[in-house]
Amino acid sequence: MLSSHARIVALTVFVSLVIGPLAAFSAPIEPTETGFYRPLRTDYVKTW
Repeated sequence: MLSSHARIVALTVFVSLVIGPLAAFSAPIEPTETGFYRPLRTDYVKTW
């Protein structure tokens, strides 16, 4: 069994991987300061 912390991290990564592409197709995209592209509506999500 995974610890609760590992489960939260895994869930966060999974959700971001699923929602990221979907949001990218449905929102305007701009380059970020780190050079990665990110949807405007997920601007509150920190990029690694």
